[in-house]
Amino acid sequence: QEVAEMEPHLALVKAALYAPSAAIVNPWEYAIALAENAVENGAQVRLSSAVTGAEKTEQGWLLHTKTGDVEARFVVNAAGVRAGEVHEMAAPRSFETHPCRGEYYLLDKCEGTRVSHVIFQCPNKLGKGVLVSPTVHGNLIVGPNADDANSVANTASGLAFVAETARKSVPDVDLRQNIRNFAGVRANTDQSDFIFGFAAPGFLDLAGMKSPGLTAAPAAAEDAVRALEEAGLNAPAKAD
Repeated sequence: QEVAEMEPHLALVKAALYAPSAAIVNPWEYAIALAENAVENGAQVRLSSAVTGAEKTEQGWLLHTKTGDVEARFVVNAAGVRAGEVHEMAAPRSFETHPCRGEYYLLDKCEGTRVSHVIFQCPNKLGKGVLVSPTVHGNLIVGPNADDANSVANTASGLAFVAETARKSVPDVDLRQNIRNFAGVRANTDQSDFIFGFAAPGFLDLAGMKSPGLTAAPAAAEDAVRALEEAGLNAPAKAD
């Protein structure tokens, strides 16, 4: 009864878990903001600079990239679905990446109030499943599926699965109000958790950041700083 009062458009519900501390972000704006903050603190961003090789040096590492070489005392490998390839430039293979595509509908703002919370079904071995959620801009997002593919192309079968599954939660969601379909690729691996550790001296893996990697990113970054400090990096906090 409480669920029906909070979300009148949901299907028949036997039980629910309410997480009032849950929140939503715009992941693109979030990532750009983090990059801008890094630049303000002295970082340099190199776009379209694929790493093609890594060599151990007396001082640390020499990275070969498509926009020139980079010398570094420490390297953090946070290369997503390519993290396994980067890892193998510094150490023998220790994990396999299994990219997993997720496809979405983005609905117009007229559907943005269909639900007022992030609606999940029961999670399964593939992840949290298909969700129906408001966005920070007032739209409604529906998805994703879980398809073993390293591609961001949408498929008719994937979108059909998302539509059918979403209607089990919110039967009257109006997918005719769709304004955009898109897909993303999860950096799944053969490991059950995030891969966090030194592949080689001074070469830290932050790999397999599947769900909830976005949520965990700030905490993972703090753990990375601590690990690098323990390995000899001098990283004092700035006053501002």
